[in-house]
Amino acid sequence: MTFELKDLKRELDALVPGDATGITYEAYAEIFPPGEPDHLARQRAFVFARSCGCTIDNKPNDEIVYFVKSKQDS
Repeated sequence: MTFELKDLKRELDALVPGDATGITYEAYAEIFPPGEPDHLARQRAFVFARSCGCTIDNKPNDEIVYFVKSKQDS
């Protein structure tokens, strides 16, 4: 089964501030080709994450990219 951008968006929209969802490098490469460590793929992922109110926490040792929902300003 292919993981698509719409699937990730749905997951990110459901997060509450401070929560995160992670995707494997394999899934990341499907959504943001060619994947890690490509600079343009990182840039597209950053823009997408920001549009969903998230930041990115890349864990190369685990080969997982976490999208973390930003905490709301108080």
